[in-house]
Amino acid sequence: MLWSHPERNVTVAFDNSVLTIGLSAFLQAFYTLYTVLLVFVTQRLALTDSLSRSQKLTATHDVSGAWAGIGAATATLWQQTKIAASTRATLLVFLYLSCISILHVASPTIMEFQPYNATSTTAVPSNATWPGPSVNLTTLNMAAVGQLVPLMSSLSGLSTDGLINSTLYDTFSKTPQMVNATVNATAVRANCGLLPNLTYTNGSELTITASMSGVGEVGFIVSSYEEVSLLYYNQSTQHQSLALAYLVSTGMDIDGLIGNNVTVHISVPSDGQTQNIWMTAYVVACSLEVSNHEYTQEIQNGYLGPTVDQPDGPSQAWSLWTPPANDLGTQLNQMVSTAITLTSSCPFCAADSSIEVYLTSLLGVNVSLNAPVTLTPNQFENAISQLAAQLIWTAGQFGENGGGFTHTASVTEVTEQVPRWRLNIQIIPVVFTFSASFILLVIVYLMLGVPSKPAQDVPLVEGTSVLEMLWVGAHISSLRKRLKAIGRPSPKELRSGGMFDVYLAKALNLKMQHMVSSEFIRIL
Repeated sequence: MLWSHPERNVTVAFDNSVLTIGLSAFLQAFYTLYTVLLVFVTQRLALTDSLSRSQKLTATHDVSGAWAGIGAATATLWQQTKIAASTRATLLVFLYLSCISILHVASPTIMEFQPYNATSTTAVPSNATWPGPSVNLTTLNMAAVGQLVPLMSSLSGLSTDGLINSTLYDTFSKTPQMVNATVNATAVRANCGLLPNLTYTNGSELTITASMSGVGEVGFIVSSYEEVSLLYYNQSTQHQSLALAYLVSTGMDIDGLIGNNVTVHISVPSDGQTQNIWMTAYVVACSLEVSNHEYTQEIQNGYLGPTVDQPDGPSQAWSLWTPPANDLGTQLNQMVSTAITLTSSCPFCAADSSIEVYLTSLLGVNVSLNAPVTLTPNQFENAISQLAAQLIWTAGQFGENGGGFTHTASVTEVTEQVPRWRLNIQIIPVVFTFSASFILLVIVYLMLGVPSKPAQDVPLVEGTSVLEMLWVGAHISSLRKRLKAIGRPSPKELRSGGMFDVYLAKALNLKMQHMVSSEFIRIL
């Protein structure tokens, strides 16, 4: 039962120091009185038993002297090596006092209030980072939001609490006592694939047509020639919000798609003139979707997981694009498209605030190195997902008055560590005190045995103090004569001279009976 520690169910508040100090003081006082009472009772019984025996006078002296304390018992036990008058009795006294010392030291530490961190779950108010159902993402001020997103990584001290990769989660005020929280999270995912059957037309505008699954033939207008450039739908297209389309001129892993017309050679207009710079290009279509989750967030390190970002595997190959199962990402597609359009055409925007340039950095494409890059589907999907999530998170920081949206109130369950005191029984002190108590019981039995002395052998004196021994010597003449014969009163001479048998209890009783009889005869 002790090993399971049922007493730990007793807990008190951490600021309740009166109870914890009071328990320690109570245990110290209780076990001090307990050990004092044990020594007092056992000493009285042992001295009475020693006076009631027929034994050497030196043995009575040694036993009574050993009871003065653990130091006296040690010295007396050492004296037995010179004159062995009461080795067994003195050893028992020494062991008894040693066990009492162990009991006195270990007993107050048996039980204590131990500090520990109790866990409790509570609900705290939080802010939903994902916009509420009343927010129309297509009406957000992407001109302002889009300029800030590419600069987020360069803003020192910017806290992105509520955003990890492409996942947005509820935020709340944190305290040092919090351990983890169950937060509502919304993950943005992109589904990217290649569009087949590409053809192009060089007219007043460079136009690319492609086949979209479930839609048919769709036309796109090429407006820029970055490594990854957003394509704009023709005015006649009715599915502009179905997916984002990108013209990609980097390397692509298209194993398994050989035989499908997924590449096109185009001539690039430059400085008002058309230059026949032929390059291999691909059209990538990405549709955005959202999914709701509950994640456990570790407060100390901010870990949220596992999130649903697609891992970038080297063996991933491109496939043809398929339309999403639902249209939840329709507003997201339009929002990202608007952000790219506004930042690319802004005459006052910094060069590094272009979303297209920022997207290439998310993809890991370093334009300045002019090195060949092979993009995988997961790279593209993670980059588009992160871009959309960052746009939404930034819009939430702007607030409704700044062209973004206002966070809605929510509730988050938080697990806290609350410092408390709990009652604890320590196993090692229990083992020591139990062992010492058992040994004490055995010693008392060996020391006193079973009480069977007749009433007349009970000694008249209660101990071996100086006054009591002077009184005994005054009434027993034979004892005076023996001690008078010792010439030098050194401990060695006295112990050697006391090596004769005495029965103090019986001698004193006979002396008193004789005195009573003589007094009775004198009266008669």
